[in-house]
Amino acid sequence: MNDNYEAEIGELLAELADVQGALLAALNEKRQLLAAGNVDSLSLMSGREQELAGRLQACHDRRQQLLLRADSDGLPTDSIQSLSDRARQGADVHADRSEEPRALDDDPKLAAVQTINRRDEHTIDGAGVDISDGTFRQIGHGQRPTANGQPEAWGVSATAALYRRTAIGERFFDERFFAYYEDVDLCARLHEEGWSTRVLPVVKATHRGSASASVLGKDALRLRTRNRYWVARRHPGVGSIRALLWEDIKKGPSIARIRGVWEGLRT
Repeated sequence: MNDNYEAEIGELLAELADVQGALLAALNEKRQLLAAGNVDSLSLMSGREQELAGRLQACHDRRQQLLLRADSDGLPTDSIQSLSDRARQGADVHADRSEEPRALDDDPKLAAVQTINRRDEHTIDGAGVDISDGTFRQIGHGQRPTANGQPEAWGVSATAALYRRTAIGERFFDERFFAYYEDVDLCARLHEEGWSTRVLPVVKATHRGSASASVLGKDALRLRTRNRYWVARRHPGVGSIRALLWEDIKKGPSIARIRGVWEGLRT
């Protein structure tokens, strides 16, 4: 987040309000001159109108530059108001920006930490991993943030997380997973080795989910299905084969899902 966004937006809005006020005043004056038939004075207003039009165009150009910069920073670009709201939110959490590394420093047995990931301006993408019903879920996915916060997470998602190098050791993600749930497998391994994981109750990152699904095609569903069973088989107590099977049955049959179940249970 660029700390100057809020100040720049304030300056832009102040200039725009000044220009709009001057345009309204000029329009009212022009109406009065027309009513009075004062042609000479009307002709003198053209230079003033051109000046105001130039200032208005400059405001428009400045607005576009701000939104383009915001887009490159992953910030809202639908309106100046939404950008302003996010800039204020960013200022509110600015003091918390070092929370992740500080959490690792404060707890020597903490292996991984993440903050809450947003999906868009108003909804959560994930606030950690939940396994309480025997399946693997992103806490808060698709929900709006609430004052009561989110339930305690079993593990962290690798979407935007910090890991302790000494906890990871020589092996990070298991490459056989290729995509999906390799972070759940890693969390289970870390917990089994006596490490802890934590989700901090602050929003820091935006996740544009499923960006790789279109590249993987039907393999995306097969891998998502297979890897869930792999985790449950590798780590007793982390996920339930029965719960995963029931979840797949409820979602309905497909060739990719059936292949994923077969591979997950047999390989």
